[in-house]
Amino acid sequence: MSSDPGRNIPAPIKRQVRQRCGFGCVICGDYPYQYHHMIPYAVDPAHKEENLTLLCDKHHKKVTNRLLTDATVSAHNADPYNQHRDVTNPDPLDFSGAVATISMGSCEFIAERRDFVAFSVDAQPIIGFHYVDDRYMLCADLRDEQNVPLITIVDNELTHTTKAFDVERIANRLILRDRPRRVSIELEFDAPSRVTVTRGQFWMNGVRVWIDDRAIRIDDEAAIIDFNRFRNIPVGVSVGRQIPGTVSAIALDGGWRPQGSMDAVMDAVMDALRDFNSRHRQ
Repeated sequence: MSSDPGRNIPAPIKRQVRQRCGFGCVICGDYPYQYHHMIPYAVDPAHKEENLTLLCDKHHKKVTNRLLTDATVSAHNADPYNQHRDVTNPDPLDFSGAVATISMGSCEFIAERRDFVAFSVDAQPIIGFHYVDDRYMLCADLRDEQNVPLITIVDNELTHTTKAFDVERIANRLILRDRPRRVSIELEFDAPSRVTVTRGQFWMNGVRVWIDDRAIRIDDEAAIIDFNRFRNIPVGVSVGRQIPGTVSAIALDGGWRPQGSMDAVMDAVMDALRDFNSRHRQ
C-alpha cells in the first residue's frame, strides 16, 4: 500500500463504488477486483466516487496494456455486469488434504477423511465439508431473516448475493453488511483446510444463529454453545429435525420455537386474550 495517504481511497467512497458496481468487476462480475480511476489519478488526483469503478485483475491489466479502451470501461461502468444478477459468478475455493476444520465462535469442528456437518437446522446442512477423491469440498448455505441466501458454497464454489447493503472482500475475508458499520456475516478462508465463521448471524426456518468470538448463540440465547471441540462427528450441532442416518454431538429439539406460521401463532394469542377478557367480563 502506498505511504501517500492521498492515494488511499476513503472507506465510505469504496463502499459506494462497490454498491454501484454490484460487488464485482463491472465487465465480468468477477473477484478479485481493483478500484480503478477512469480518469487517471495522475491527471485528476482525487478520489471521486463517480470516477471510480471496479475491474478484475484481468481487465485492469488489459486497461494498463492499452488492450481495453476507456470508452469500453465507461460503458460497462454505466451498466455493471452484476447489477443484472441476484448472485455473483462462482468463485472457486481451494480446500484439500486429509483434515478439515470449521471454526464458529469458540467452537471447532474437525474431521479426518470423512464428510461432516458443523451445523444443521431441520435436517438442512448449514455449513460442512464433503470428502471426495482425497480432498475436502466446502458447502454452506447462509441466509437472512427472510430466508434469502446471503452466501452459498457448493463443492468449493462460492457465490454471494449482489443485493446486500455491502459486500467487502479483504484478502481471505468475506464480509457482508446489512447497514453501515453492522456486519451481518463474516467468513475467513484459510486454504487448504480451515474456514472460520468469524462473526455475524444467519437464519434457517426461523432459527436465528448469532456468532461472536466467544460463543454460538441460538434464538436469543435459548441455547449457548461455547468452548467445544468436536472431532470426527457426523454432525456437530443440530437444531430441530436431524439429518437422517446421522448422529449429532449436540441435538437441540428446538422446542422453544413457536409451532406453525407466525400468523397462526398471533391468531392463537389473540384468541386466548379474547377468551380471557370474555370470562372476566361475565
